[in-house]
Amino acid sequence: MINKKYLILFSSCLLSKGASQAIVFDMQRNDVKIVPDTLINIIEDAKNIDLEELYSKYADSKNVLDQYINFLLSEEICFIGNEDEKKRFTKLSLNWDETSVITNAIIDINKTSKYDVFKAIKMLDELNCLHIQIRIYGIIDFKSITKLLENIENTSIRSFELICDHNNFDDKNLILELPETYSRISNLVVYNSPHQEIGDIQNRKSYTISFYSKDIEDESHCGNISPVFFCKNPNHYFESQKHNTCLNRKVGIDVNGEIKNCPSMSKSFGNICDSSISKAVTTPDFKNLWFIHKDQIEVCKDCEFRHICTDCRAFVKKTKNKYSQPAKCNYNPYIAKWKGEKGYITVEEYKLNIKQ
Repeated sequence: MINKKYLILFSSCLLSKGASQAIVFDMQRNDVKIVPDTLINIIEDAKNIDLEELYSKYADSKNVLDQYINFLLSEEICFIGNEDEKKRFTKLSLNWDETSVITNAIIDINKTSKYDVFKAIKMLDELNCLHIQIRIYGIIDFKSITKLLENIENTSIRSFELICDHNNFDDKNLILELPETYSRISNLVVYNSPHQEIGDIQNRKSYTISFYSKDIEDESHCGNISPVFFCKNPNHYFESQKHNTCLNRKVGIDVNGEIKNCPSMSKSFGNICDSSISKAVTTPDFKNLWFIHKDQIEVCKDCEFRHICTDCRAFVKKTKNKYSQPAKCNYNPYIAKWKGEKGYITVEEYKLNIKQ
């Protein structure tokens, strides 16, 4: 009996093809490698045929096939094994679910906010919300900030991100001490920063501190699409298959206490002052946007980064089309270039050139 050899993809390596290139997402290493689409075609072919048949199929490109296979082996994306080993490395299930009614939330506050923030946090805690982002616009009393952080420490919320103005702190040391004092802080973003480390991200234990020179005045700064925000997390990748990675199981509370899918959106489902979050999320319309995923969205569905990328339904290019491309995305997947790179043109310019 002939002992056939196969090129076998590790189950922890997930593939995403785009219009002009592809990525391999290694879940075990939280690593993403950009590769040619042709390399993915070879991996797909190898699922059904052995190495001998594979070389026969690509007989005219043997040297290229050798290079591709060497790359896949050296990067531990694939390995060579027999038929029994091939059967053991079955395709990974990409199903996603969570026990929490709401998994994440955004709470916006400014100096004119009059709603009860602590009431909102209590409601989210009761819904078993896992992560909260608190965005403070402008300068408010520092004691109010620490009181807010102390309140979160007494909940079951796993982590939260705090975004606030540098002017809320007397000195930089006070900023650096916050995550040490309040263990739930996973990320501290300080805008309007005068420090030399502007844009620098300091990894400290289980949290990060980021300093930015620009001002963040309100929720209109939301919705940016950038590699900086790519999420190399298996749970995010799985969720992206059938759900919107920004809005799924999310609640937004704007500066006036309005309950929304996102504070940047206009539609309100009630106000914290006289309604509840649990009531809002049971409204059928509230969940509509949860199920708009990247494989449905214009342009995004042709992008190799779609399953590790964020999404925005608040700011889209075509306001009347819920499947429209995010307005603040500056990547063209048809030429694999970001704005600012040599040869970049917009998606609209690209499509116009194709028609001509």
